[in-house]
Amino acid sequence: MSGFDLSKDYVSQITTVTVRGTVTASSIVSIIEAEDYGDTLKALWDMSGAEMHNLNANDLKSISVKARPLDELHRICAVAILVKNEADLALTRLFIELAFYSSDRPLPHFVSTERKEALKWLDDMAAS
Repeated sequence: MSGFDLSKDYVSQITTVTVRGTVTASSIVSIIEAEDYGDTLKALWDMSGAEMHNLNANDLKSISVKARPLDELHRICAVAILVKNEADLALTRLFIELAFYSSDRPLPHFVSTERKEALKWLDDMAAS
């Protein structure tokens, strides 16, 4: 079972989604569908406290398909994802390829195990 917190910094235009516990496709989709997600220009998904090992290729495709129609409703222009280890880094990069390959609106993205690095990348995106 997973849980999440969502916080916003309107000055820096970042929504931070902190995910905990075992992640499922439906838990990720529920975050993307949340009423208060998507009204800032950037998002930081902190998955460093989450267990993602149970996600498979079908789950990743399912998330991508269900999230795609919501892209037009969101203002988000860049996404940084913070993960806890190299295995989650590889899984997240696979998801990004699946999600953005067929998207009409591929988003600039960055995946890291370092929070400072992810936040710097988001700041740099604002400057460009």
